[in-house]
Amino acid sequence: MRTATKLITSIFELESIDSSLWNFANTLVIAYCGSGWASAEPTLTALRAKLPQAVLVGTSTAGHFGAAPDIYDEPIMLQFIGFACGEIRAVSAQMPAISSAAELASSLSQRLAGPSLRGLLILTDGSQMDGAAFISSVAASLGEQVAVAGGMAGDGDRFASTWVWDGAQRIEFGAVMIGFYGQARMRCASGSGWTSFGVDRDITGANGAVLTELDGRSALSLYREYLGERADELPASALLFPLLVTSEKSAEPVVRTILGIDADAGSIRLAGTVSVGSKARLMRANPNRLIEAAGAAATGALAAFDAPCDEPKARAAIIVNCVGRRLILRQRAEEEIEIAIAHLGEETSIGGFYSYGEFGPSGLTACALHNQTFTIALFGEDDAVSSPS
Repeated sequence: MRTATKLITSIFELESIDSSLWNFANTLVIAYCGSGWASAEPTLTALRAKLPQAVLVGTSTAGHFGAAPDIYDEPIMLQFIGFACGEIRAVSAQMPAISSAAELASSLSQRLAGPSLRGLLILTDGSQMDGAAFISSVAASLGEQVAVAGGMAGDGDRFASTWVWDGAQRIEFGAVMIGFYGQARMRCASGSGWTSFGVDRDITGANGAVLTELDGRSALSLYREYLGERADELPASALLFPLLVTSEKSAEPVVRTILGIDADAGSIRLAGTVSVGSKARLMRANPNRLIEAAGAAATGALAAFDAPCDEPKARAAIIVNCVGRRLILRQRAEEEIEIAIAHLGEETSIGGFYSYGEFGPSGLTACALHNQTFTIALFGEDDAVSSPS
């Protein structure tokens, strides 16, 4: 297995990529990009010409990083994962061609399903996609035996325009799904570090991902009361105070980020669906607890990996980290990445991005939509070869 990351500050730096190492059908290249498509498109087009045989995908981000803990907003970060034995397939679709997020997820999952499927990496847009409905449909289509991870594209703290790339075109409302087969190995873990406070509020009005009422009152009005002076900074300040939602339909509570508000309707748009009858409680974070949770996620991913320990093998880690954690940690944001690197070890190549929603394990459930988590997908393969220097 070969792994690498490369920061691209100029399109001319693509010339240094060795096609003899990466231009193969069993190589995945992920492009983590700033949100501006106009600036990213020339480089992505040139990358496609440079590596026509590789599986290429990409996403806009709210920041991204590679093997070093430095966080970037604009230069493109490329992450290379080349399998010696494992196989890769990618599919994609636009939402306008399919009526719902659930149908889109089911269609893509069925195209990748097979007895040798070992894991799925999912990238969706982060502005319009109903991530909760999408990932629930994936689980229903494939069951609990397939490892699933990924995230929703970001746009800094602007929440305006997000996209994913399937190697040929930009997708502003849709998804890219990558399947890993055969000797490929994939395991996932997530960490939170958030704590809830205040009293439980009954969700008395909701329509999909739009929360309209809490305890019979306008959801936005009640939320503004909680935020106090920070209410004037909405919707950006909402990233600092997500909701913990508990439902009778799920054994585990989930965190839901507020993506937008409708002042006229008095409603809140969440990053995933909620249902009437569920309960919601406000959450807040302590920086030290967030960083500790990132380390716990790395430890959990390694424990789940169940790899032989007689000799080190090359591994790759894709980290999907919520943008809210970056906004809270500020100058300490790199510490989350540093602690993950320390736990995963030098044989693990790391890349990832800040997202508007994370797909990862939740308690006994193989995969769910999370917000405000640090999610790791760890990749390796049986009979892997050492990463080249």
